[in-house]
Amino acid sequence: MPQESPQSLENQACVYALKLLAHTPRSRQVISERLARKGFEPSVAEAALQRLERLGAINDRAVADSILFRYGSARPSGRRRIEFEMKKRGIPAEISKAALENFSGQLELEGACELASRRVERMKHLNPQKRQKKIYDFLLRRGFSLSVAREAMAAAAVRLEAEDEEINEDR
Repeated sequence: MPQESPQSLENQACVYALKLLAHTPRSRQVISERLARKGFEPSVAEAALQRLERLGAINDRAVADSILFRYGSARPSGRRRIEFEMKKRGIPAEISKAALENFSGQLELEGACELASRRVERMKHLNPQKRQKKIYDFLLRRGFSLSVAREAMAAAAVRLEAEDEEINEDR
């Protein structure tokens, strides 16, 4: 049985990696791990990864920006959660740090305030202390810092008081 050439194996590795990338953008590290799990030799996998990077198919910065959009805007989360998601998806620390430079404290606070306001609406039936604890814990689980969670809770409480006063005035 003839042995496959290194070029043929590299092509197979590229095809497999492209199939993975067709479903969702993935980092170089994740693709490398998947190629190793599939049984490709490290030298073949590395050659395929370099080729795909040259072609632009693998781009860790684009994956980091995608994660930042998803967890910073579309599904508001705190800086810690975003850092965790990037690390989990194999984004190198320097790329993660560079991507997070665009994520200001003001954006994080706005996201936390939006989430807190939505939660306050859903939990109006609870007593204020229980509601505040539940929302505060929710914000912390989403990766917001203690200070951001406190500020968002204060803003949501002010908004709720203003709405309650409006309702009482209308009566």
